[in-house]
Amino acid sequence: MSQRHVIAFVVIVCISIVTVPRAFGQNTTVEDFRNEIKLLKKTTNELNKRIERLERELVNLKTLLNLKVDSKGIQRLTVDSNIDGWKNPSSWKKIRRGMSEKQVVNILGKPTSIKIIGDDLRTLFYQGEVSSSGYLSGNVGFIDDRVYTINKPVF
Repeated sequence: MSQRHVIAFVVIVCISIVTVPRAFGQNTTVEDFRNEIKLLKKTTNELNKRIERLERELVNLKTLLNLKVDSKGIQRLTVDSNIDGWKNPSSWKKIRRGMSEKQVVNILGKPTSIKIIGDDLRTLFYQGEVSSSGYLSGNVGFIDDRVYTINKPVF
């Protein structure tokens, strides 16, 4: 291939880069691509935050519903034998710093509500009427799935 052919090829490529997008009604520039990339990054970040929030809510719902995975990997709703365990003073005496959330729920039963702050802070709330004592309220706080604070109800 001669030098003249190479120059002609380069000129044709340059003209194509400039005119082909215009032929289809597009005036695409490098700045347009940069703006599109910025928009895609922003959308991706928003979707990642949404996924993280939904995953935290799913964990919250699984805890509240007491879902267990059976031997076939299927999640099933189970009956909690400690449904009122938190209303028993001896149950609260078993709760210790460093226990996992699963251990606490196994002792106290499912909480009446859960508060999630960020990725690693969670508080399980146990509140309700008790015929002998009136209204009871207690909670257990977790950092990284480990008990760090216990506020027992006043029985």
